[in-house]
Amino acid sequence: EADRRCCPADMTQDATWWEIAAFQCAARNQTQDAMLLAAGLDAHVWQQRSVQLAWHSARLEASEQLWLAVADGVAAGPDGALASRTFLTALHQTQATSPPNAAPGSVVRAAHDKWQARHLRPATQGASTTLAAVVLANDQCTAINCGDSRVWRLRASPQSQTVTWLQLSKDHTAWETLLAEGHAIAGQQSAYASIYGGLMHCLTLGHTSDSDVHDDADADADEDEIGRFAEPEDCPKLHVHQSRVEGGDVLLLATDGLHDCLDEEKRLALWNSESSLAVNVRALRTEVLRRGIPDDCTVIACRRLEQNRQTTF
Repeated sequence: EADRRCCPADMTQDATWWEIAAFQCAARNQTQDAMLLAAGLDAHVWQQRSVQLAWHSARLEASEQLWLAVADGVAAGPDGALASRTFLTALHQTQATSPPNAAPGSVVRAAHDKWQARHLRPATQGASTTLAAVVLANDQCTAINCGDSRVWRLRASPQSQTVTWLQLSKDHTAWETLLAEGHAIAGQQSAYASIYGGLMHCLTLGHTSDSDVHDDADADADEDEIGRFAEPEDCPKLHVHQSRVEGGDVLLLATDGLHDCLDEEKRLALWNSESSLAVNVRALRTEVLRRGIPDDCTVIACRRLEQNRQTTF
């Protein structure tokens, strides 16, 4: 376990402060999940059977970005663990050398090209991974995903302790396609064969074209949303969501080991808006462990600290 703690000396208008907590646990001897935490040139990629992390404050200047990402190697491929780890490494290397104003979706696509060039070999062709990433800059958040790893925004109601989980990502699964086409009813997935939970899109070594129309944009806009849109390029298929982040908001990224194990009702019950970020993330991990870790599970949670809040850890 790693625990890195530091207290903000001041919270100026030119900087934002973020509290981060994360965990990773494996269902088998080797996890196929990986996670990335990167601020500028300072970055780490983890792929471990068991790890808990806590950065109790991370300061971002106005010109800096914070990149968080989780990736889940696809078991059906030749080396899912390599796919998830090497893609996140390529993503960090690309974002660290990209202009500050580069569109996050374009950075992911450039990382995809770098990943293909560096790791595509006959033995690795077909290796695949999902991706869920968040880019934070000032009060702006860009969420990007491919596959069924997810990003949520958690926001507490000012009138109560209720926390709303708003999914910013979109699952690229057969089930979601059925819903979008009106062939299924939300909430009834358990009545369908498990094959409908299969991936329609992910990041794959050797896959460099996709003829599908990019119709990932969501029509229903949140009141604080700048816009949701699909990237115009053909490959890879990404869902991109941009919105503003308020003080106290939590961005939570997870591989499907979390939401396949804990349904929405259970996640809502476990998250306490009065508890610290680390305590809430630990509660999720404890419940996944209690259920026997059905699948590799990786979670990153990041909370924007309010400017007028005095924080002690």
